[in-house]
Amino acid sequence: MNRRISETCCGRRLDDKETRITDAGLDEHEISVLALARFYLQSFSMPQSHAWIGCLETAQAQYGEVDGMIVAGRVLRALKAMRCTRRSMFCFNSPTCAGCAKILTEHERRLIFSLAALRRGREGTAQTELMMLCEGSDIGLRRSGAGLATPGGPWRERACLPNGSLTCARPAWSRRAPD
Repeated sequence: MNRRISETCCGRRLDDKETRITDAGLDEHEISVLALARFYLQSFSMPQSHAWIGCLETAQAQYGEVDGMIVAGRVLRALKAMRCTRRSMFCFNSPTCAGCAKILTEHERRLIFSLAALRRGREGTAQTELMMLCEGSDIGLRRSGAGLATPGGPWRERACLPNGSLTCARPAWSRRAPD
């Protein structure tokens, strides 16, 4: 089976543990949060890219000037908590490559599925995804102001994020290179 995404893009092919975003069952808000996370992850991986600026611009365009900054801040908080517990490389796709951006890596999938499960009140599923994502480390869950929510928006009801220290050692990060 040919797993090429598009003949006109970077030529990227799906790996065994990857999936197309269109096949993942994500809604528009989960896809938006994924894009924001990818910009931050690219900034961690390549600080000289200043990709965090793309995150803030994307968040403002999607959620408005004020709410966009709230969502972007909460995505960053979730990633920082994950970085404190996860010790191995986190594989992610470039938010700026049309071909790569259509694919979920296994690590991205676990992150977004855990947030989506928490949003839907499925804490058992979320806990399993978070445990796999963070390699068995206990990151805890909390239902406080740290939630990934747009005030009055779709992330309001079930807004939980991994909880963790904001100061910790940084593991290696990876950006998925085109094949």
